[in-house]
Amino acid sequence: MKELTAFDNLMAQQITKRVNDFIQGKLSQCHLFSLANMHK
Repeated sequence: MKELTAFDNLMAQQITKRVNDFIQGKLSQCHLFSLANMHK
């Protein structure tokens, strides 16, 4: 296992942030969708 470089850490942080943003987006979409369905 090679040492993680600063660049690798930066990449990992970027990926983690992207994934988190994606999940947050999906969750809020689902939340809005369920709210819309409740008000029908």
